[in-house]
Amino acid sequence: MARGMVDELIPGYADSPFWIEPQTRVCRARMLIAEGDIPQAVHDAERAVELVADDRSFQSSCDPLAFRARLHAELGALHDARRRIVELLDSWAETRSGYLDQWVLEAWYAAWRTDDEARLAAQIKTMPPNPWLSAVASLISRDFDSAATLLEEMGAVSCAALARLWASEWLVDHDQRLEARQFLGCSLAFWQSVNASGYTRRGESLLAAAS
Repeated sequence: MARGMVDELIPGYADSPFWIEPQTRVCRARMLIAEGDIPQAVHDAERAVELVADDRSFQSSCDPLAFRARLHAELGALHDARRRIVELLDSWAETRSGYLDQWVLEAWYAAWRTDDEARLAAQIKTMPPNPWLSAVASLISRDFDSAATLLEEMGAVSCAALARLWASEWLVDHDQRLEARQFLGCSLAFWQSVNASGYTRRGESLLAAAS
């Protein structure tokens, strides 16, 4: 249903430009990654960043920049990931915006992969308490269970499943295979229940690596 809505909306922006197009494209790109359509996700991510290139509003640019940084990181383009995450964190430091949503999780993933977690952690400490920031702080401290539990309590169930998938990557990288398998069990169950074949394949690959 959600995918059908964004697929219907986006073509109309060519004739009737609207400020929410970048966020709509990021929304679709997140679904495309879950489905395993990386090329189309990259296309939407690039277009979203292009659309906010001259926009000084943090609320408009944070999702496109964080998502693009995350996608660069997932595809191994760490130089580009760092360029985007630095751009995002500079803007956040300047605006001190309290607008928080899934972009914070994607910023963490990119910051982890580019060794910029210390800066992200420092900026979180300057902000008022917020559940999104608490979840990311737990990810930074590698308290993955607390992060996923908090996201579930917030109602961000898909974000919790994604956090568990990313946690499993870290755990496999650090040869903590038993812990990785535990996180993967919950994550895979969710992705399978929503027919997210891309994340399912990714989780199964990690499960094999953790065996």
